Amino acid sequence: MKFNMIQKDRKHIIKLMALLNIGVAITGTVIAYVLDSKGPFPVMVISIALITFVSLLLFNQPEDENKKVDESSMRIAITGTVIIVYLTLVILFSYFQYSPGQGELPLVTQSLLTSFTSIVGIVIAFYFGASAYIQANEKRIGNDKK
Repeated sequence: MKFNMIQKDRKHIIKLMALLNIGVAITGTVIAYVLDSKGPFPVMVISIALITFVSLLLFNQPEDENKKVDESSMRIAITGTVIIVYLTLVILFSYFQYSPGQGELPLVTQSLLTSFTSIVGIVIAFYFGASAYIQANEKRIGNDKK
């Protein structure tokens, strides 16, 4: 598939990403249920992360097919991927790792969710901080040229 074709179908990339992620999540959950194993869950999360990253990177790719990936596109793809993976992990741990008769979540699971919540907060803060810095710097450079 040519890069040019991907650019023309930009609006369909997000729909395809959502369908692929939902398909991976449903397939992984069914396989885990049939096998009575938690082994498919890590594969499912990694697959969702890769699908999301590549989709967001293609979606934010500049129109010029000779232009390389810029920092803004990469930053958006990383931030979006971290958020989607975080939501996937929260859903997995909330609905599939927790049984009402068990009491609380295992300590490792609690630690993972706490750490990943902090990482998501930091990534979002850096994303908006970097975007604000770039905009302010562009305005300053524009005023200096006048």
